Amino acid sequence: MPWSSQAVVQAYDSVLRTGIDFSLTEQNLGTRFGKDDTPLASDGRSYGLEFVLRRRLGSSVFGWATYSLSRSERKAKGYGTMPFMFDQTHVVNAVASWEVGRHWTLGAAYHFHTGRPYTPERLRTPFDPSRHGKPFSKRLPDFWKLDMRIQKREVFETWYFDFIIDVINLTFNQETIGFSLDQQGNQEADKVLFFVPMLGLRAVF
Repeated sequence: MPWSSQAVVQAYDSVLRTGIDFSLTEQNLGTRFGKDDTPLASDGRSYGLEFVLRRRLGSSVFGWATYSLSRSERKAKGYGTMPFMFDQTHVVNAVASWEVGRHWTLGAAYHFHTGRPYTPERLRTPFDPSRHGKPFSKRLPDFWKLDMRIQKREVFETWYFDFIIDVINLTFNQETIGFSLDQQGNQEADKVLFFVPMLGLRAVF
């Protein structure tokens, strides 16, 4: 392809049987079988497509981007087919690096994924004592983040020295990992912030 780039398309379809599936516990499935929290057995299937576009190394600007369209399912006795708790339908990753000059390099990485499925929680009523809705019937919000890298290299006769600044989640985006109910039955998002700044020193002889 032009600009020293390359495109790759891959398809996959994987079938598995899990003797004990730890994603299918009482907490995730609701209260249909009482207080027994023993994981259920399940049959599983994962299938999808992945598209990769990358520019080869050897120039001042290079990088790659991927897009995955996938589906991961579980089938358990008494529940039928449902999404796997870590199923993410759309996943996008992109990385770019630019050698600015004078041994300075700037880099960035972008990540996006759609929300994972979860089992909704609800208040019990006299007419409906169940505390949970249909297993894995709702989706968490989508999430994206941007990472950054700055690198400076000093070259000597027989060795070189790198000074690196990395920032993971430069955008300070919070990811929703679940929902909980307050006493009035209002849904509140449980969010986490993963932000990591790092300094790196590397000498290669």
